[in-house]
Amino acid sequence: MMYQSMVVYPSEAIQDWSCCGKMANELTRSMGLTGGSSATMVSTVLNELIENAMKYSVMDSLPVRIQWGVTSNGFEAKITNWSTKIQAKRTLNFIRFVRNTINTNGYIRYLYKQATSKSPHSKMGLMGICHDYPVILQARMGGIPTESSLCQITITVGGDREEGSAIC
Repeated sequence: MMYQSMVVYPSEAIQDWSCCGKMANELTRSMGLTGGSSATMVSTVLNELIENAMKYSVMDSLPVRIQWGVTSNGFEAKITNWSTKIQAKRTLNFIRFVRNTINTNGYIRYLYKQATSKSPHSKMGLMGICHDYPVILQARMGGIPTESSLCQITITVGGDREEGSAIC
């Protein structure tokens, strides 16, 4: 699969959060999706992941890399940002949690916990895209210099262009 790629900086998004949605819409159009539920799904998923990469980047001056492409029956995108190793491990663990609970009663308990929490970091966006859309979400840490507390984290999302049940 051929990926298209772009690099953006968190400082660009922080000044105007709507740019994440605009980027997601443009990436969706570049995949040949211009309307309907498939385009809405892909754009919504990409917007959430781009916003998270910008929000959780450790420094505004370190790049966020976005790669995307079309597969034979769907799409795939990879969003890579710089994070602390601690935050990256939290993200990896949360994605494992989402994958293990999305179709169980644990999902309902998590929703209730978040609804009653005062934390500004609910991570409901990741949970929501896995619940609402037929996507596969994965994460990996990479580029870990041993002398640094920073690392790269890549979130990969892929799915069919047709809507169905979530397969996170």
